[in-house]
Amino acid sequence: MIKKTVAILMATYNGEKYISKQIDSILDQKEVNVHLYISDDSSEDNTVNIIEEYKLKFPDNFKKLFHVKFRSPSKNFLSLFAKIPDTYDYYAFSDQDDVWFENKLKNSINKINENYDLYCGRTENVNEDLVTLGYSPLFKNGPDFRNALVQSIAGSNTMVFNNKIFNLIKPSFNFNVPMHDWWIYILTTFVNYKVYYDPIPQLFYRQHQNNFNGSNTGLRNLIKRIISGLKGEYKKNNNINEKNILEFIDYGTKENLKIFYRFQNLRKNSNVLNFDTEEFRKYGVYRQTLTGNIMLKLSLILKKA
Repeated sequence: MIKKTVAILMATYNGEKYISKQIDSILDQKEVNVHLYISDDSSEDNTVNIIEEYKLKFPDNFKKLFHVKFRSPSKNFLSLFAKIPDTYDYYAFSDQDDVWFENKLKNSINKINENYDLYCGRTENVNEDLVTLGYSPLFKNGPDFRNALVQSIAGSNTMVFNNKIFNLIKPSFNFNVPMHDWWIYILTTFVNYKVYYDPIPQLFYRQHQNNFNGSNTGLRNLIKRIISGLKGEYKKNNNINEKNILEFIDYGTKENLKIFYRFQNLRKNSNVLNFDTEEFRKYGVYRQTLTGNIMLKLSLILKKA
């Protein structure tokens, strides 16, 4: 059996404490070969030295180590699209502090080969010592542009994708985006490529005080999201996403273009006196939970979306 080769896009920053466990779990993946492309965002600890040691030990697997200064995981990840070959059949994002299950890539590729383009899914959340804390939310509505416009449903650490997605995303390698995983979900569904959302976790998502983005579950995080929305964070992010989508406007399907323009109309013209419930219902922009949808409607009414 010929093993498939997967290009791993890893972004690092001060990850010395956990990165070895993650790299080991990547190298231990079953029935695939891995080529690692790592972009380090000016680490000030021993991260780069650890990577260099792995490069010496596994030269066939470690292809490139890039040095950047973004101080932004999203910019760091996206920058890799302009730097690595576009000839791989499969690509996967990797954080620096997770631990992958040994069949993560194999299972993801098997799903992609069932006529999907982008694989993503849930995570098993663990503490610093890999003790289970629970799971990321289980979203029951399928991936869709109506959802992607207003919500990211999976972290990039779960994402595996084919060459079509790589070349679709590549022109936006230097975009300013709220979150790179959300942008990929938006653009993939906008052009009507197929997304598979896996309800079965394929990795340990380590939660610790140095997480740039941690698990988004629990009452405390819900309150933080509400406060953030009322302060205008949703509106800021939607403005950025609108600008970026317009750069790819010729790629959208007829139906998705209609959804996009209707949603922008709701954002600009809705208020307490004239919120068009029928327009909102007809075009079906939605978040995955009842609470999320209430927050979405409220933010539109208050002109915070």
